Amino acid sequence: MITTPLSRSALLALAPVQLRTYRATRYQGDDQSIPFASFALVDQHILTRMYGVLQMILNTTMRYRDTPGEGAAPLHALIKELNWSQVVHDVRELGKATYAMTTTPLMREVLHDIKGGSFMALSVGLQLIEIGITQPDDVIRTFFLARDHRKIIRNAVPDLDAHAAALDQTSKAHSTQLLIEKWAHAAYNLPNHTVRVEIDTGFVGDISDRCVEFSALDRVLYNLVNNAARNTVDGVVHLAMLPVEADQPHNLRFVVYNAIGAEQRAQLTAHFGDKLNRLFLGGFTTDGTGLGMRICANFVANAYGVHTIERALAEQYIGSCLVDEQFVAWFHWPLIAD
Repeated sequence: MITTPLSRSALLALAPVQLRTYRATRYQGDDQSIPFASFALVDQHILTRMYGVLQMILNTTMRYRDTPGEGAAPLHALIKELNWSQVVHDVRELGKATYAMTTTPLMREVLHDIKGGSFMALSVGLQLIEIGITQPDDVIRTFFLARDHRKIIRNAVPDLDAHAAALDQTSKAHSTQLLIEKWAHAAYNLPNHTVRVEIDTGFVGDISDRCVEFSALDRVLYNLVNNAARNTVDGVVHLAMLPVEADQPHNLRFVVYNAIGAEQRAQLTAHFGDKLNRLFLGGFTTDGTGLGMRICANFVANAYGVHTIERALAEQYIGSCLVDEQFVAWFHWPLIAD
């Protein structure tokens, strides 16, 4: 099955074009986090090691961003030195000791994003490089994934690196161009297959005013893209970014969608009928934890000052549905005012 991208008119028809913010000040994106001391000691060691390894990968790939062909050999050598398969094994164990002591919904969500986020694609990509399966854009792709995941970890556990987290809070405009450059035609690796991300954007402008907010937006996007990548039946994930308002836009609509098969459609219909929005309440999964979509809903509701996920769904700040043979999920994020 090969599906065609949805038209922009279809994407804009998904939800209302009138969106109200209930916030007096712009959302900082820093409220879905927990202290480092909340983790068991063994998990603190794993998390610290994970964060440090990502920095080493980032340092190597950053040196070769302009000459990626020259960076392939140093990256391969670093992966061997790090014993990447062991790193991945340790990250899989992350959280077990903490859960044995205590657990909260927020702890589960934080661990979900630390072990997921961009790390899933990064871990598979580096395992392929480790065994000699390489692609021309390995260095650039690895740079983006390692950079993003360090920021996701800091968003989730700020005091792991308090100095960098403080810098993340400083005012600095982030354009949608940063999203376009890392997602456009990206090959996205999963444990059993690789998908292609096709992007459609009708707007370039500022979407965040500091790194910590941008990493919150990344947590939403990676959750939805990971979900779509796991479930697409044609090897493609579509990502659209379109302004909601035609003139002087104030909000951007993100739409992530993928082709699904008859069995997937039947599962969704059996659980939700025609109320697929309830996926964002969490709990439903076929091969994961069922947390990712609820995490998305929490961030989006907070970005607009909506007090409950149920209300965010009712007023369509976030939602999902089936369009033709595709599962479609969307959310909104406020643009930076001129």
